Amino acid sequence: MFLSTKSVVAAILALSGSISNVLAASRYIAYHESWYFYDNQNQPYTLSPLAASKYTHINYAFATVHYHPATDQYYVGFTDAYADYQACVGTSCPTECIPVPANKQCTGGKVAMVPYIGASGACPNTQCFNPSGAPGSPRVPQCESVLDPNSIQTDANGSPVICGNLAYVLKKLKPANPSIKFLISIGGWYDSNLFSAATEDKYIDAFVNSIAKFVQFFGFDGVDYDWEYPGWEHGGEPVSPSAPSGTGNSENTYDCSKTTCAYPARNDDKRKFNNLLIKTRAALKSLGKTPSGSDYLISMAAPAGDDKMNKLDIPTICSNLDYVNIMTYDIHGEWESTTNHQAPIYDDTPPSNPPNPIPETSVDYAVKYWAKGCPSDKIVVGIPFYGHKWVSVAAGTTNGLFQKGSAPQGDGSTNYNAIIKDTTLTTYWDPVAQASWAFSPSGTFISYDSPQAIQAKVAYVAQNNLGGFMVWPIDGDDSNDTLLKALTSNNPVPPPPPPVSTTTTTTTTTPVKTTTTTTTTPVKTTTTTTTTTTTTTTTTTPVKTTTTTTPIKSTTTKSTKTSTTTTTTPVKTTTTTTSSAPSPTNGNPTANTPCSTFGTYSCGSANDILICFNNVWTSIGSCPSSQKCVPGPFVCA
Repeated sequence: MFLSTKSVVAAILALSGSISNVLAASRYIAYHESWYFYDNQNQPYTLSPLAASKYTHINYAFATVHYHPATDQYYVGFTDAYADYQACVGTSCPTECIPVPANKQCTGGKVAMVPYIGASGACPNTQCFNPSGAPGSPRVPQCESVLDPNSIQTDANGSPVICGNLAYVLKKLKPANPSIKFLISIGGWYDSNLFSAATEDKYIDAFVNSIAKFVQFFGFDGVDYDWEYPGWEHGGEPVSPSAPSGTGNSENTYDCSKTTCAYPARNDDKRKFNNLLIKTRAALKSLGKTPSGSDYLISMAAPAGDDKMNKLDIPTICSNLDYVNIMTYDIHGEWESTTNHQAPIYDDTPPSNPPNPIPETSVDYAVKYWAKGCPSDKIVVGIPFYGHKWVSVAAGTTNGLFQKGSAPQGDGSTNYNAIIKDTTLTTYWDPVAQASWAFSPSGTFISYDSPQAIQAKVAYVAQNNLGGFMVWPIDGDDSNDTLLKALTSNNPVPPPPPPVSTTTTTTTTTPVKTTTTTTTTPVKTTTTTTTTTTTTTTTTTPVKTTTTTTPIKSTTTKSTKTSTTTTTTPVKTTTTTTSSAPSPTNGNPTANTPCSTFGTYSCGSANDILICFNNVWTSIGSCPSSQKCVPGPFVCA
C-alpha cells in the first residue's frame, strides 16, 4: 500500500513532534572492507576516537564459500589472499601477525582450509573451486585449500603466520577496543552464488562446521551472513566445476521463481537458509563463550526489496538471529534511467517513473515488512555512507530529482567523503521522502544521505523502537566523522520540514570539485579523497507520493575486490541551469485549500505550519497558543 497524504504527514509529525531528544540506539554496526587499504596507499582504516567510542560492532567484509572437489565439500575461506592474510597491513610482519600453533598445522608446517581452517594431520588436496568475483577482476589465487610457505608468511622459526587485514583487525583493533564486537561477514554481492549448494542437506553440516572453526580460529565474536540473495542466481558463477552456469556474469541476477535458473535447487533456498541459521546457532553454542566471555552472535545483511524479502521465512530467521541488518539503501541507483532517492524513509516516486507501476520500496516499507515477523529491537536500519551518481541530468523543476539521467563511466557509487568535496554540487531536501540529494549545473545528480537525512533516520529508529543502525562502509565518512556525529548525536532532532532561512530560497552548497585519484591494484581500483564542508539544505521536492522501484542490483555489498568506493570523473555534459527551490509564502493560507508549488511552506491562518502537498495546503503542525508561526524559518516561537 502506498502512503497517502495523511499518512505521510502523520509519519513526519511522528518523527518531529513527539521526539525532543533521541535516546542512544543499542547498536552502531559498521562494515570494514578488506580491500580499503588498496584505496588508501596500502594503509589500513584507522578508528578515530569517536568511531572507537561509538561503534558497537564491526563486520569484517568478506569471507567467501569455496568448493573442494576431492572431498566433495563446501567450506568457508578467503576472498582476497593479499588483503586478507599476506600483506603487512598496519602491522610489523611477522611479529604482529596471527601465529598458527603446531596443533593447527597440517603436515609440513602448512595450514589446511579443508575440512576447516586449522585441521591437523595430512594436508588436503590442493585443488579447489570458486568462480566468484567481479567481472574483469580475476582473483589470485581464486581459492585455496592449503596455505603453504609459498603463499603465507612465516615467523623466525619458519612457522606460518596470518598477516594482512585479519591480523590488523584482530590483533590491533580488537584488543584496543574490547567493547566492540568483531564479526566475520560471509558472502557479499559477488560471493553469494555458492550458498545454495553449500546448504544442501548433504553439504550443510561440513559447511557450518567450517564456519564455526573459522570464527573460533580467529577469535571473532560471531558471524554475519550476507547471502545475496536466497532464491536468486548470479550469472557466470556455477556451483561446481561440472555444473552449468547462469547467463551473463556476476552482475546479472535472476529471480529463480520467475525464470529457470542454472541451479534449480535455489527454489528451496528459504528452507535451506533457515537450516543454515539453526545449525549455525547450534555449532556456535557448542563452542561455549567467546574469548571475552560473551555469547557468539549471528546476524545477516537483509534485503529491503519485496522481491527478495518474499523469499524468506522472517519469523524463523529472527528467532535464530541476534539482529537483522536491513540493507535500506541501493533502493534506486544509476542502473535506472530516472534519478531517484537511494535510501528514502518514505517513497514518493511519481507514478510516471518507469517501470510503471513501480513496486514500493523505502526504509519504512522494508522495516514494516520485517516487523511482521521480527521483534522491533532486532531490526537494524542500514545507513549508506556513500551515494549513487547519474550524469547528463536536466534540472527540470526539481533540481534534477525524478529526471532522466545516465550512469557515469565506471562505478556509479561514490563515498560521502568524495561527494562533499565537489563544490559544484548543491544539496536539496525532500520533506516527503525525508531524503537528500545533490545536483550541479553540469548535470551531475547524486542521491546520498546528508547529516540531515541521517538525523531523520535517527528520529525514525527512536520513534519505532528499532534495534540500531548499520553503516556501509565504515570508511565512507569524512575525516571529521560528520555522518557518525549525526548518527550518534543526542541533540534534539530538527523537525521536518527543514527550516528555510529566508523568504527567498536559500540552498547550501556541498563542497567539492573532486580530484579523483585512482589507485590500481591486483584486485581493485578505487578512489581516495578527503576533506570537508557542510550543508544547509532547502527543498525542492518531487511531485507525488507513490511508489518506488526495487533495485535490480545488490542492496548493500560491494565486491570483495571491486567497485565499492570508486569515484569516476563524470562524462562532460551540457551545462543546464538549475531552477530555484520554491519560495515560502507568508500569505497565511488555510489548510486544505488549493496551492500550486509543491514543497512550499507557509504559516497558516490557524497559527499552523503548512506545506504544499499534491496541490493542497496540508498542516504539519500547530503552534501552541503562547507562540506564533514565524515566517522564514517557519517555526513556532
